[in-house]
Amino acid sequence: MATGDALARPFTYDAHSHEVAVQATIDGIARTFLIDTGVDPSAVDLAVARDHSLKQVGGHGEVEGVGKSTATAYPSIIPEISIGGERYGPLDVLVIDMSKLSAGYGAPLGGILGYSLFKDHAILIDYPTGQMTIFNGSAAREPSHCAKSYRFPLRFLSDDDHLITVPGLKIGGTEIPAFIDTGSSNGLRIAIDAPATADIRAALPEGRESTSVGARGTAAQRLAKLSTPVQLGPFTLDDADVAIVHGGSMPIGIGNRFFEALGATLLVDIPAEKVGLFEGCR
Repeated sequence: MATGDALARPFTYDAHSHEVAVQATIDGIARTFLIDTGVDPSAVDLAVARDHSLKQVGGHGEVEGVGKSTATAYPSIIPEISIGGERYGPLDVLVIDMSKLSAGYGAPLGGILGYSLFKDHAILIDYPTGQMTIFNGSAAREPSHCAKSYRFPLRFLSDDDHLITVPGLKIGGTEIPAFIDTGSSNGLRIAIDAPATADIRAALPEGRESTSVGARGTAAQRLAKLSTPVQLGPFTLDDADVAIVHGGSMPIGIGNRFFEALGATLLVDIPAEKVGLFEGCR
């Protein structure tokens, strides 16, 4: 467990990747780890697991996620991982070949930090400043004196699926179920064939064909900008970037480009069971 009250760390976030990443150290070797609130438990690359002789503690299973190929993983434990000199662990992980994800990211990835870390530590991702704060336990202090704020209780999709749901997201006045996906480089990832998106399909532009890269390889998507506003509490975003896809666990995934466009700070506090979006704080 971390020993300090909070640890502020700059995260990597650029126009190419639109991914949140930090440098984390295992056995003194620094590697790049993505931050993904939608990954359960966490993940480590197969080659990295072999380099550090991480032991297999269970059988292989198929991985869910973006992509059409079959991908398998096995459970393991990282005894200790260090972020900015602060030590965390032991950390449950799934060991998976992340070479395709690394190629899509443009640099070697050591793994993905997800639920097995954040279940015990609140995080604050400040998109305007490029700073991430990891708290020892629940966040001691939320952003205050903000021009805009939207707080809601933390709810998971189910007891077994730790996707964090977001109430109140509206497209053109129609409320649609959504979840937070800090592992996504998209703005809003819209599952066009989900029943809950039926009322907005006519408002979705055709977009241009593209591909996304996930744990299971590549998948087709269409990229576009919405001509209708997106509302989330007091926040309103015009011309939101969207990726239109087929399939998915939830109708809409809210990715990094959306939070970046809002100029918002995102609080995910699983220990205290609360989530918040803040803008213009002092």
